[in-house]
Amino acid sequence: ASRSILAASTRPDAVVGADDLIALGVLQSCQALGLSVPGDVMVTGFDDIPFSALSNPPLTTIRQPQERIAEEATRLLDQAMNSDHTGTAHIALQPELVVRQSTVGHARVAAV
Repeated sequence: ASRSILAASTRPDAVVGADDLIALGVLQSCQALGLSVPGDVMVTGFDDIPFSALSNPPLTTIRQPQERIAEEATRLLDQAMNSDHTGTAHIALQPELVVRQSTVGHARVAAV
């Protein structure tokens, strides 16, 4: 799918993958099409898997606080198992933007 998007006559300036594996696939498509990242198109992902830092170029991504997610899930599970409370919980954890070379460089401004 990314190849058809990137090969179109109107190519996006940036692609945001729903996760890092998708974004790494976009990087491969860019390479196959001879596109420069970030010169022709910027690419970012989500999750910060270890391969994100090892890709060429290294992938900009959003790092999730995995330890905090696990702690909260454990706490909520324990709470559910040890009480009669059947309510819902809303917990917001702060992600972190990890800027790497897949977005640093030649940004273009599109005319509107």
